[in-house]
Amino acid sequence: MGVWGPRIFQDDLACDIQESFLQLIQSGKSPEYATKQLLDEFLPSSQDIGVVWIALALVQRKFGLLLEHVKNQALEEIDSGRDLLRWPEGSKDLEKRRKELAAARETILDERSKPRKIPKPVKEDIVFRRGDLFTYRLNCGKLTLFRVLGNRSDKGGKYPIVEILDWIGATPPTLEEIAQISHRNFHPYTQFRLLKRRRNGFPHSQVHRIAENAYVERDAFQSGEFLFWEDINSFLSKEFHVVS
Repeated sequence: MGVWGPRIFQDDLACDIQESFLQLIQSGKSPEYATKQLLDEFLPSSQDIGVVWIALALVQRKFGLLLEHVKNQALEEIDSGRDLLRWPEGSKDLEKRRKELAAARETILDERSKPRKIPKPVKEDIVFRRGDLFTYRLNCGKLTLFRVLGNRSDKGGKYPIVEILDWIGATPPTLEEIAQISHRNFHPYTQFRLLKRRRNGFPHSQVHRIAENAYVERDAFQSGEFLFWEDINSFLSKEFHVVS
């Protein structure tokens, strides 16, 4: 398991809890059943028990399925201060984590928030391999550039983990030019998991693979930020300051 920042879901364990709970609910299981399954799976093997309870409470609150004992245990973990012991004393991350936990506490207690609808499961079947390079054509006609760092497989299928390169242009750069281009930092994220919202959500006409098995320097985080294929145009148009 890896942790790459002080936010609750900048943590592989928290992301796994969120994904696993959602997949169990999507498969027709009750919140009670899904909760027991996850606690049986993650509590015995985890050194960060607080992360399990807090992440579980947040995802349950998000979808209006928060169980009372999960809420109480998550609040107890936050109030105890045990989670903060994982962060170096006096560090910026410690203070950021303290604020994250305070915000998580408010969210867990907020019974007025409108729950999100459970998304329908969409089987991921887009085949990319580590080292693939592909362009994505924005609606304005400009190209953006993606590098595949790896793949993740779960009950929802197999989907790529990518970094977006700090480049936009009219024609694809050469491999030599690409070697000089760094990934773009979308603070706090530098890697994304690409998924579809709908079965026909992959934008075939806008994606073009330009290289396979190219050199890749970084390893893939198994829990990068979610980015849906359907949202790439609006997300990158805003990021690169172009008219979408």
